[in-house]
Amino acid sequence: MKNFIYLITAALLVSCGGEEAPKPEPVDPNLVKIGGTITNPVDGMVYIELEDNTVDSAAVDAKGNFAIELSVKKAMSASFHHGHEMSAMLLAPGFDLNVTLDPNMFDETIKYAGKGSGPNNFLAQSYLMEEKAAENKDALYGKSLTEFNNEIDQAKNNQLTQLDQSFQDISGFESLAQEKKKEIEYNWAYQKLSYPDQHYFATKEAVTLDSTYYSFVNDFDLNNEADLVINNYKLFLLAVANKRASDYVAKDENIKDLKLYAYVKENHTGAVKEKLLNYVVQGAVYDMPYEPNTEKVLADFATVNPEVHAKLKGMYDSFQALKPGTVAPDFKFPSLAGDSIALSDYKGKFVYVDVWATWCNPCLAEIPFLKELVQSFEGNDQIVFMQVSVDEAKDKSKWEEMVKEENINAVQLFADGWNNELCKAYAINGIPRFILVGPDGKIIDAFASRPSANAKSLIELKLKSI
Repeated sequence: MKNFIYLITAALLVSCGGEEAPKPEPVDPNLVKIGGTITNPVDGMVYIELEDNTVDSAAVDAKGNFAIELSVKKAMSASFHHGHEMSAMLLAPGFDLNVTLDPNMFDETIKYAGKGSGPNNFLAQSYLMEEKAAENKDALYGKSLTEFNNEIDQAKNNQLTQLDQSFQDISGFESLAQEKKKEIEYNWAYQKLSYPDQHYFATKEAVTLDSTYYSFVNDFDLNNEADLVINNYKLFLLAVANKRASDYVAKDENIKDLKLYAYVKENHTGAVKEKLLNYVVQGAVYDMPYEPNTEKVLADFATVNPEVHAKLKGMYDSFQALKPGTVAPDFKFPSLAGDSIALSDYKGKFVYVDVWATWCNPCLAEIPFLKELVQSFEGNDQIVFMQVSVDEAKDKSKWEEMVKEENINAVQLFADGWNNELCKAYAINGIPRFILVGPDGKIIDAFASRPSANAKSLIELKLKSI
């Protein structure tokens, strides 16, 4: 028996003693896998853009499947793109994600599974919640104070719980998770500050507040320079400033009539003060260019930030040529059909102009409201709606595709970038921008209300005046 065992062992040694088996390929420790299935794909590609602006892509097959492998050396932000839609992502070495979505309801259906899905689902759901909150704004602020407080308190607690659960056991995003936590808390505080005014707008009824209502503001640092990267913090600070400025008495006699400006200048410090003053002055220049106090604000701001002042003063001066009642500068651009169309072609009618671009998210957010606005005046031949795209020539096909897809009953023109007669004449440095011109060819409002605001009321008022 011993000899038999020895022979088997020897045979095994001989059989294993030949050529070595090939070594397995080393696994890239930075590898990230992203695959998934798209129901009703709108084109044949998906794209992943990393925070350094590098882009990886993959084809979508006939069944809607795709797969991408890429290498990332650290935890980072990214974005997932398909068609005209995109979703923010978080990637880290070792993530293995499966994505499912339907582009027809992109935000509502995008979901992640696999390693790294927690923080990505949190981001996707947060964006969807923001959209729903905007849609249900009047319903929220129309509630009684008790109901309102209960709802936003519960929403905040639910979000914080989801945040903790989504980021647990995921390393590399600790600072981002902390930032998201503050984002939620600042949003809650901003909502509480907004309630009295927004409740009145929603119900036309004033709300009675006790003397302690605004005490929660004292729990926050109003000069936290590190939190200036959080947009909700800046919104919160501006809301606080607007509340406190109404009865503020300036120490500096020269700015006593400029209550909001004076409050910010005398109560904030450092980078927070500079940032908020920039917002206040910019808001005055863009939203109230014809108010006497705007010129006073600009004059004082020259001593605070000469560089920014010079730019805003240039804008202010250019806006003076666009006062209501001045002749609207004409412009002419090619239409979707290829023929050239000018603003002056519609003299004798009101013209509501939307200056936009396919890459501009705030512009795209206005599209559903613009559709409603156009439909509300359907059949009225006294008003013309016009959209002018400042997309560049390389994106013209994307513009054509989106215009056809949205199918808005408006004159569609292509201005080919910013360097054109429209942007120069109307001092357009940011979009969306809306302009209302009267039947006499004169400017009614070169900074007209957005469709999501009170554009309908403005147009109705002007139509009644003729």
